[in-house]
Amino acid sequence: MHAKNQRQAWDIAGFTLLELIVVVFLMGIVSAFAFPRFSSTFIRDEKDITINQLRLNVVKLKKEALIQGKTLMMCFREGTGAIVIKEAAQSRISGEGPESTQFLLPGGMTVDTIEFSPGTAPHETCIRFHKKGYSDQAIIHLSDSDGRPFSLVIPRFLHHVDYHEGYIRFDES
Repeated sequence: MHAKNQRQAWDIAGFTLLELIVVVFLMGIVSAFAFPRFSSTFIRDEKDITINQLRLNVVKLKKEALIQGKTLMMCFREGTGAIVIKEAAQSRISGEGPESTQFLLPGGMTVDTIEFSPGTAPHETCIRFHKKGYSDQAIIHLSDSDGRPFSLVIPRFLHHVDYHEGYIRFDES
């Protein structure tokens, strides 16, 4: 009788080694297809962060200039990742004053040049956001830590920023 109870316990003790191997194999296949899709959602590179940061600042500055009734400026220090946001009344690119905000782009990102649309009088290396809700039309030429160039186009009246691989000019956008 003791052997019969031991056999019943053995029959319901768990999974066989073969069943565990099959389950682990199937989980590996599913994760191989799922990981690339989810990793792009959770793991973001510095280029995406830079693009989103600049897009958000452009939209915010257009709205803030309209709300405050002041001309605001986003100034770039070419060859670096330094950006200063200030009122147009403040002096030069230093942005020293109570209303200026300074930030750096994520590691390795640099602003190479700013190109203004034909007919726009450039104001140093600053893009102006006017109190009526529009901005200078400009292209910001940037490069990432590997030296790969990309461009962000800021349209005059729309509240968005277009992204392009490589450097573009106004006749190409």
